[in-house]
Amino acid sequence: MTQPRCLLFLRLFWRGEIDLPLSFWAVFVFTDLILIDKLGVTTVGLTDSQFLLRFYTALVVLFNGFVLPAVWRSAGFWARSPFFSRLARAIVVLAAIRVVSTFVALMSER
Repeated sequence: MTQPRCLLFLRLFWRGEIDLPLSFWAVFVFTDLILIDKLGVTTVGLTDSQFLLRFYTALVVLFNGFVLPAVWRSAGFWARSPFFSRLARAIVVLAAIRVVSTFVALMSER
């Protein structure tokens, strides 16, 4: 029995076996920073729902808990340009700091 393609992609992505440009630009920048971050902030900003705010925060933390380690691993496998590999890892560290600080700030508002 073969595995569905989306599950295969997710498994390869998690292990860092997807090329760095695809994992960084398509998954991290487009999906994480543009779709989830910008659309989520806009949606939460249009409502005053505490539930929606907490749900969005949980989604961001969980999604980044999957994406950031995968991009880190992908950068480790990327041998074409050590500069871009280090740059991608630096951006992953900054994104992780941002996610943690946002989570702590939102949870301390209770």
